[in-house]
Amino acid sequence: MKLIALDLDNTLLNDDHQISPLTLQALRQAATQGIQIVLATGKTRYSSGELITQLRLNTPGVYLQGLVLVNKDGSINKQLLLPEEIAREALETAVELNIPFTAYNDMDVYALEYSEWTTITCKYGEPEPQVFDNLDQMFTQKPIQKIIFANPSDKLDQLRPVLAERFNGRASLVRSQDWALEVIPLGTSKGGGLKIVLDQMGIDPADIIAFGDGENDLEMIQMAGIGVAMSNAMPVLKEAADFITLSNNQDGIPHALKHFGIIE
Repeated sequence: MKLIALDLDNTLLNDDHQISPLTLQALRQAATQGIQIVLATGKTRYSSGELITQLRLNTPGVYLQGLVLVNKDGSINKQLLLPEEIAREALETAVELNIPFTAYNDMDVYALEYSEWTTITCKYGEPEPQVFDNLDQMFTQKPIQKIIFANPSDKLDQLRPVLAERFNGRASLVRSQDWALEVIPLGTSKGGGLKIVLDQMGIDPADIIAFGDGENDLEMIQMAGIGVAMSNAMPVLKEAADFITLSNNQDGIPHALKHFGIIE
């Protein structure tokens, strides 16, 4: 293996949103063996600053479900946007159905209210949302890259087919958490973003091991030479994985790295 690709929440990070000492030690050991480590997350760059320092990373990064690719020096490599008409229609739908949402551009987060649902990502290290009075005011800001509809799982289960029919062939939907349904540009994914980074690094996907827990990790897990799902992963990811490791609270990453002989 030449590279380890890591999802963050519920994968690299435990339920206290921390990287455990054992997992940190294992990844540092892999790095000393020349194995590169790349963060691949649905979150903003804002959320990963401390992790980059802890892991002593000097590698590119994949953020916002592959919509923001960052060079190893922290500069932007590539960004993709949600077409404005799609973003506006999605947000008008959220207002119509009274579903709380947050809209993203790189490290900026926008909302129409400050509530438990629009600030839920703050406990995952994300920035607090900028709150606007109306959608028109929001659209005077930076272009939107993705939208998160945040609500209880059963409500999102009902919302998904409505959005899938409305945006069929125009945008993609992905479930990153039980409480989060995301609208992203059509055909994009975290795995697609990672593939671009690997091509630029000259690394074959067959030579990487990737870890994840959510539906948004599916393409990444399928692409990797070794795709690993945490035991706490969504069923769809477990079905696609080559190996199911221990949970994010049980140091599942070092367990898998040792299982495959990547570290001792």
